Parts: sequence; C-alpha cells; structure tokens
Amino acid sequence: MTRSHPVPPNCSLCPDRPPLWKDTTTAALHRPERWLWYCAGCRRRWEPTGADRQGFTWGVTGPERLPREHCAR
Repeated sequence: MTRSHPVPPNCSLCPDRPPLWKDTTTAALHRPERWLWYCAGCRRRWEPTGADRQGFTWGVTGPERLPREHCAR
C-alpha cells in the first residue's frame, strides 16, 4: 500500500493563490501538532483544521507519545 502525500491548501486571500507553508516555529518534540499554515505572499498565518493536523503532522501523536519528563530538553 502506497501512501500519497497530502497537498497543502492554497491562500484564499492572495490573487495568485500560492500554496501555504507549514510553519513549525511553535512545534516541539513533545508537541509535534503545534504548527500553523503560513502564506509567503501575504505573510498571514492560519490555524489548520483537524483534518490538516491529521494529514500533515509528522512524528509521534496519541497515546504512544512519551511523557514530557522523558523528552530531551
């Protein structure tokens, strides 16, 4: 079974509708789901939907995640 990579959404406010970037500046090892969509054209950021988070979050999520005290600091 081959997994296809999801396609990021396009900016709805820019005239040329560029694809959004995944801004991971707020992500951390113990919180990989903390990220925002970013438009390089208008420089706005958007909160991703639940489906976006499920399709675009990489790393361990859910109950398999290590407790915070076990993560590298």
